[in-house]
Parts: sequence; structure tokens; C-alpha cells
Amino acid sequence: MRLRQLRYFLVVARMENITKAAQLIHVSQPALSRSLKELEQEISVPLFIRNGHSLKLNESGCYFQKQVAQSLKLVDDAVTDIQHEAQGRANQIIIRTVTSSPLLPRLVHYLKVELPTVKVRLVQDGLENNALSRYDFELSTSPIKGNINTPLLDEEILVGVGPQSPWYHKASITREALQTQPLILTAASPLRTLIESFLATPTNPVIPAFTTSDRLSIYELTAENLGCSFIPARSWNVTNLSNVHLLHIAPERLTRRIFLSSPADLQLDARHQQVGEVIRGFFESE
Repeated sequence: MRLRQLRYFLVVARMENITKAAQLIHVSQPALSRSLKELEQEISVPLFIRNGHSLKLNESGCYFQKQVAQSLKLVDDAVTDIQHEAQGRANQIIIRTVTSSPLLPRLVHYLKVELPTVKVRLVQDGLENNALSRYDFELSTSPIKGNINTPLLDEEILVGVGPQSPWYHKASITREALQTQPLILTAASPLRTLIESFLATPTNPVIPAFTTSDRLSIYELTAENLGCSFIPARSWNVTNLSNVHLLHIAPERLTRRIFLSSPADLQLDARHQQVGEVIRGFFESE
């Protein structure tokens, strides 16, 4: 049973004339008659009372007409809904990120200004989405295997100290000195992994004095001299830290690179390329 066959049935049921129905739907009269007979044979129930080219629904046909009309309306509504949804997705860009950043609201605003017809959706990896969830771009601190990875920026990881720290008025602190200090670290994250790999030695693992992913708590605990913290210079966008002094690590500074990562199969899409260029332009202006 085919949808077109059912649609033909509804037209004939309404017109009550094979010839007129065939003219209306632009098919031959023999083909339309054959379609109706095949339908009746398939369901093993006659649907019409025939009189030459004229015909009228019998009792079974009336019931079938009502049910088919309702069913086809559901199908048509479903087609319309998914077409609208697909059109909405065509104008939607999904940006995935591991952690939040003050850069994100500014990036979204920049995209809205530069590409007002594009709808931006942010998702956070590890929360409502998993590694298999569809996305257009990911902001990542390491290249993602199988993706096209474009460097966006390199940023230094600074050390925050409180007013009572002996380094409060200094410009830098050594890695060896940091290894002896209480440390305030984020919860498990790429940033924490980077810091631990930078500081740890086989005989001196990194054991934080306090762990929190709340940045305000990190700043305030640092200001209260409870430990040294680690603050990305650009992505955390720190401009006003009362009672927290920022230091470089010397002689070897700790840095990380942020990538714009995108599935390789999207690279040929013109809209996707345009959005990627705008995102790169935003980071170049930061």
C-alpha cells in the first residue's frame, strides 16, 4: 500500500467520478482505475459501488475514507514539522566547550552581530552531551582526533598569590617554589591536568590544598592567603582582582593553546566555513 495510492483514493472518493478525478490529478483513467482495484484487492474489501465511470463509496469505503484522511494528515503534518526543524537546524550553529569562559558570552554576541541570521547554541561536553553528540565547533585546549583543529590563541597560565605571600610584590615565581606551596586547583579539567603535569615529579606528586571549579571562590581563597592559584591570562579574562597579585612562572612559563576544532565532514559547507572565519576573527581581535 502506497501513500500515492491512498491519496488517489481520497480524490476519487471526493469526485465520485474516475474520469474527472484522473483529470484533476493528471493521471490516465486506466491507471487510476487500476490503482483503486489494487487497493481493494490488497485490503480484501470493496470500497465503491460502481456504475460506469461514476462510483460511490459503500459503507466500508466511507469508514476507510475517514481513517485514511486522518492518517494522511498526520503524515503531512509530520513532514511539515521535520522540514521546519531542518530549516531551523540549517541556521543553527552548535558550539561545544569543556568548561565555561568569560569569552563565551562575548563570542556569542560577536557572532550575532556579524551573522544575525545564525542561531548559536552552546553545549558543554560531559553534561547534557556526550562525545557522539552532533556539534559544529568545539573550543578545546588540545587537538581532537579526527577533526580539523585550528589554533585560536596561545595564553599564559599565571599564578595568583595573596597579600601575605612573599611573592606578592614580585614579577615571577619558580616552578620549584610552587612545588612547596599550598595550591588551589580546579576540579578535574584539562587545565588541572596541564598544571599537574607541569609541576609533578616522580617523588613529589601534586596534592592540592583546596579544589573548586568556582572561579570567584578561587580568587577569594587566594586573596585570603590560603594558597597559590592558576589563572589563564586570556580565557578567564581577569581584569580586576582585589588583593590578588598575578605572577609569571620563571624561567619557563606555563602556556596552553586553545583550538577551534570541527568535524572534517563539515569543512566543505559554505555556511560552516563562514562561521569559522568569524570565530577566528573574534579571537584575533581579543
